[in-house]
Amino acid sequence: MTPGITMEPDQTDFWGYRQALNADVALPYQWEMYERVGTIENFRIVAGLSSGERHGFFYTDSDLHKWADAASRTLRNVDRPYLRDRLYEYVRLMEAAQDDDGYLYTWNQIAGPDHRWENLLVEHELYCHGHFIEAGVEAAGIAPRLLELATRSADLICQKFGEGADGTPGHQEIEIALLRLYELTGRDEYHQTALAFLDARGRAPLPGLRLLRDQRRHRAKIARHSSLQSDGYDFTETTKEKEMPLIKLRQLHSFLTGQYMQQHRPVRKQRTPVGHAVRWSYMMTAAAMAENVAASTIAHERADGLLDVARGSIRRVVEGRMSVTGGIGALPLIEGFGRRFELRDEFAYNETCAAIGSIFLSHELCIARDDPLFADLLEWQLYNASLVGVGADARSYAYRNPLLSHGGPARRSWFGTACCPSNVSRLWASVSRYAVQATGRRVTVNQYVT
Repeated sequence: MTPGITMEPDQTDFWGYRQALNADVALPYQWEMYERVGTIENFRIVAGLSSGERHGFFYTDSDLHKWADAASRTLRNVDRPYLRDRLYEYVRLMEAAQDDDGYLYTWNQIAGPDHRWENLLVEHELYCHGHFIEAGVEAAGIAPRLLELATRSADLICQKFGEGADGTPGHQEIEIALLRLYELTGRDEYHQTALAFLDARGRAPLPGLRLLRDQRRHRAKIARHSSLQSDGYDFTETTKEKEMPLIKLRQLHSFLTGQYMQQHRPVRKQRTPVGHAVRWSYMMTAAAMAENVAASTIAHERADGLLDVARGSIRRVVEGRMSVTGGIGALPLIEGFGRRFELRDEFAYNETCAAIGSIFLSHELCIARDDPLFADLLEWQLYNASLVGVGADARSYAYRNPLLSHGGPARRSWFGTACCPSNVSRLWASVSRYAVQATGRRVTVNQYVT
């Protein structure tokens, strides 16, 4: 029996049943897998509690941080001693592994402690810190020490990048994290730094050459530490023997033009969605949040217009770049958007995390505009595009979700790139946030759920 199980869930209660599965099966199973594949052990090595080689790709820290995020969200609703114990174990481990100044990224702490913030387009340094900060925000009131540790990391990032971000992350996420911390604390520097990252995007010349430079330096770091795994651009888990014609050339074009990471033009000019769908959805969610949560006049002035950018971009997704299921990201390898109406069922990518990111964006637009369009889109993707990412046993997961299969990608017990399992878990733990929305003295029911 899974250690978290406390009772037999009621299968007639659609979301109650799934939230019980999440708390009692999925989250305990995920923790077990993080132990098995070495994700947790990496932090023990950094903390000096263990010795050995680092395991997994350079971004695996984020998977465990999302688990802590999901566990904290769950513990707000139900008490599960097993989850609480594991969460406290996680907090103690993060405290032991975090550098004195707040830095926490096992890849560099092991492979390049003197090479921080050098390869931002490749190494998911800011992405991992972002998910750590989000976990801290969710842990407020559950595990306050985690919020203190996360704030220390956020302060380090604000000191380093401040209002004039020197470089932008290859994978967006830190922007959302800083804005969520700003909502919780009211400290302007978090809003300013998030805006700085958004404003700096797409302004550096020759993004393709910058990506190649960062990739070369990243590979050199691997060469100096032969125990480390490869660069992380490993698409073998979710590709098929037969893929779309010319897709590798299109992938190369997406990389070299900067479109893959939305580095091809400033955010305010990115009207048509391109590139990696998860990156796009996180960036647009942050853009909507930046204007949504701005409390001061100055912050409003700096963020003015970003909501319209996010709203216009997602409308273009709905109007020709989204599968009938609500899945987004039609192209394999790019894991992102193709041309308008380029939606081929057999080759569709439709990553689970992309659907989740789009749900985050719709939620922000619901808050801002009180528009039923976005409540409907959220519902559409919640039931069709994201639920498909986890099996009925809550122990099998899908990364890619094509609409037609001849025996191709299927749900698996785990992935080397395990970004989706804990992302699904934090979504399931938060359904109530999407169901009911309170604004001032007004309460809106957006989703009719039990």
